[in-house]
Amino acid sequence: MKQFLIVSLLLILLCISNSPVYASLMSNFNLGDEGWTTRTYYSPTNTNPPLTSEPPVLWSGSGGNPDGYIYLPDPGNGSTQFKAPNTWMGDWTSYIGGTFSFDLMVSEIQDSSAYQNIPNIYIHSGSVILAWRETITPMEDEWTHFERTLSSPFWEIWYGDGRAFDELMANVTEVTVRGESFDGYDVFGVDNIRVSPVPEPTTMILFSIGLLGLVGFNRKNK
Repeated sequence: MKQFLIVSLLLILLCISNSPVYASLMSNFNLGDEGWTTRTYYSPTNTNPPLTSEPPVLWSGSGGNPDGYIYLPDPGNGSTQFKAPNTWMGDWTSYIGGTFSFDLMVSEIQDSSAYQNIPNIYIHSGSVILAWRETITPMEDEWTHFERTLSSPFWEIWYGDGRAFDELMANVTEVTVRGESFDGYDVFGVDNIRVSPVPEPTTMILFSIGLLGLVGFNRKNK
């Protein structure tokens, strides 16, 4: 039995030491805005003058999901998004097959019937923009979780040519998360923005076997 326990522990240590470590990109905003700013997109049919400057991201240390979060009062023109810091940019090929997720809360909606199906996420790769368009309408004053797999079938080319998904993920130059979706005034808050890699299958199998071994050993010794 002692040998069985040792083998289980070795399996867990082996999968931890031999598996490549791809850290998630994560912003939970518990200590501040973490360098997030804003980016406003304008429709070609927009007749209003553009904003003279990008509106600031606001931060609250409470009211998030949980604790801190960032929010954006509607600036009144265009479609303003939360823009990720430069530390998020670069080669995302290790995240292909993983997930992009975030929590969103909308409040102070002026006209709840005027929901616009604006993409949740824009991922830029040079001149090409990938988009994730979500059909779920968020509930007012409640946190809603959104999650999407980072693979080609779940994203659309919003602008630019039709280069392969893997090629676009190799050079991510800008990422934005939606900051409004209703005609008229609203306030959008976001929290727990995360890009996670997919676990390596072999590593997960070894890890599971090791855990099962430990559970079996623990039960037999009770």
